[in-house]
Amino acid sequence: MRQRPTKVSPVLWLYFLPVALVALAATGLNLVSLYSLRASQTAASLEQGRDLSGIAASAHFNREIAALQTLVGTTLEQAGAGQLDAGRIYRLHTQVVDQLALLEQQLATLPGSHIDDLDRTGAKADFDAYRRFITQATDLAAIDPAGALRHTYQAANRYVALAEHTHRMTAGFAAAAASHSAALTRAVDREVMRTVAGSPALLIALLLLWLGVSRRLTTRLSSIAMALQRLAAGEVESPALAAVQTISQTAGSVLRDIAHSVLAFRDTLLAQRSAAAAQADDRALMNAIIEEAPYAIELVDPETLRYIRVNTASCRMLGYTREQQLALTLTQVQEGLPPAEIAAVMREAAATPVGAQFENRHRRRNGSLFDVRVSVRMIRQGGRDYLLVPQDESARTMSS
Repeated sequence: MRQRPTKVSPVLWLYFLPVALVALAATGLNLVSLYSLRASQTAASLEQGRDLSGIAASAHFNREIAALQTLVGTTLEQAGAGQLDAGRIYRLHTQVVDQLALLEQQLATLPGSHIDDLDRTGAKADFDAYRRFITQATDLAAIDPAGALRHTYQAANRYVALAEHTHRMTAGFAAAAASHSAALTRAVDREVMRTVAGSPALLIALLLLWLGVSRRLTTRLSSIAMALQRLAAGEVESPALAAVQTISQTAGSVLRDIAHSVLAFRDTLLAQRSAAAAQADDRALMNAIIEEAPYAIELVDPETLRYIRVNTASCRMLGYTREQQLALTLTQVQEGLPPAEIAAVMREAAATPVGAQFENRHRRRNGSLFDVRVSVRMIRQGGRDYLLVPQDESARTMSS
């Protein structure tokens, strides 16, 4: 059987119908009180409409940016596996740029005066950073998949921060809806007190009905607020979330969109934890690869040429402990080139994308000399420049 379309919004049925029943049944009651009650109801309905519009707009923005994040992640995985050509990747890049422009407009026009200025400003800053990283990721996907992946991780972190801001905005709208509901309840109570003398039985019955509706609505709003508090504290499993899940599955509920937004926030937190765990595993794997590499790998400050990080092979090659070697500079362990020439070579390597390679001679801690093949390349991480210096010890070893 085809379901009949709803002609009256749920908000009007919840707030206007009880008031209309009072107006029809309480004949002779004060007309001023009736007018005041209807005016209060109309104002509250308008406020509720604006709050629900803000929730819908925020939920739509979250869905759109989540879909974009999923599309970029899938495409970058395919690009890293060599399944996409440069043309398709460029078309994705263009699509991402266009979609981000639309999302920026949506974020700037989110309605509602209940949004905290810090959240609005923070959301704008996180969105700008997210757009920068995700654009760079898609731009590098065809030529530097590893670099694109790093930018994707950075974009994911900004995406999570942005989601936290937008979900707090949604929570603000939900709190405003609860406040308007409470304000309307107080208005009804005032009007009931004015007319109670005319029809006590009717007014008591109306009050019980209204309290039932308000209690049901307030209970659900309290469940949503409690779920948001638990999520803000990092708890992704709580009884309040089970209640929110029920609300999200209730057809026709005026709180259904809010419940969907809360569940989306939970899914975002779960995705954040999964991404953080994967990123930590990747870092641990890369650290193990570098540390256990059979040849020396050194990270050097480009200004002072002091060692910043060295692996086990480097310490073994030079005969120093890690702490001893980190107290040295690159020039203190080499014998083949004068310090000024070493510094010049490093500057030249830092100035070119491909770096530099050259033969050199180093001195071990025990004084013995050995030849090495040195490769130098500039890398940038966390806003800081480093010199990456892999070295391969020659089979020829000189006596001191």
